[in-house]
Amino acid sequence: MKNTKPVFITTLCVAILGVATSIYLPIHFLVIAPKEKYQDYSFKYWNESNLVNELKTFVKDTVTPGNKDYVPKEHRVATFDMDGTLVGERAPIYMEWLMYQDYFDYAYKGDKDEVITYSYFKNGEDKLRSISLRETYNEIEQFKTGAESEFVELDEANCGAKLFSNLTIEQYCTVVTEFLNKDAEGFNNLKYKDMFYKPMIEVVDFLKQNNFDVRIVSGTDRYMVRFLCSEVLGISYSKVIGMDVGYKLVGDDLVRDDKLIYKTVKDTKAELIAKEIGEYTVLSFGNSSGDIQMHQCALKNPNYHSKAYMVVADDTVREYGYEGETLQKRIKDWGDFVKISMANDWKTIYGDNVSKK
Repeated sequence: MKNTKPVFITTLCVAILGVATSIYLPIHFLVIAPKEKYQDYSFKYWNESNLVNELKTFVKDTVTPGNKDYVPKEHRVATFDMDGTLVGERAPIYMEWLMYQDYFDYAYKGDKDEVITYSYFKNGEDKLRSISLRETYNEIEQFKTGAESEFVELDEANCGAKLFSNLTIEQYCTVVTEFLNKDAEGFNNLKYKDMFYKPMIEVVDFLKQNNFDVRIVSGTDRYMVRFLCSEVLGISYSKVIGMDVGYKLVGDDLVRDDKLIYKTVKDTKAELIAKEIGEYTVLSFGNSSGDIQMHQCALKNPNYHSKAYMVVADDTVREYGYEGETLQKRIKDWGDFVKISMANDWKTIYGDNVSKK
């Protein structure tokens, strides 16, 4: 005689499934999806100011269900520039440029006078520029003294692609690590790896605690940014947008190519936010004209409220800040952005044990 019990049980389950599901699912939902709650934060590195209170209010409104400015977690994206926004860029220039010089001096085995030719776009047309690795080194050196250079940013990016070519990702990260462990130029008791602004670390922590999707959008090499921000801020590699070079397979190894794909500044920041994030943001933090287009990806958000901040390097006591006409020229087009003053808003920059030389 056949055993009909399994058939009977299966039939019974099918018969009552619709009723069982309609009762079970709402109970299950209530158990696994508790109401989201705002997480307050004590900003110990900030002076008392309306700026911190306004940021807290913005975040509280953003994360509180039922508030008119509530933003669901999946759309709660905050972008940060790195150099000058999260880490120092005035000792005396960008860390990446200093690493170029350091590697050129002590590790590069190729032809230091090799000429690199690259294309760039200006006044509606493509143009070519040629410059040697050594000339770029000297250009960076002159830039340290305040000399203006129209091409130094592109020269360093393109010559840097050549300088660090044929390194595996692991080898490049070793170069980065060795450089970051050096003493920061112009400061006492500070290494490059510790040049993060302590008040801005707090902002990142605060946003992460409130379930913001924090992204880094930087003009520095993507892998250098990944390494730095994962170590200090706990930002995963997939959350980083940066300058990119090509990669190629050599045997079983993936190595860096000698061609720059793009330098992530200005329009390219907005373009890559669209490509890699795929939506408008709600918060944006930068420090220069190179971040304005990134800020517009927040301020033009058609669905949710948004804010954009600029860190102003106006502290000449604890940092190598700008002053006078230079400072005013730098911030003259920042009308719609909330300005964060290093001098007035921060209790410390790198820590009380750090001082300028």
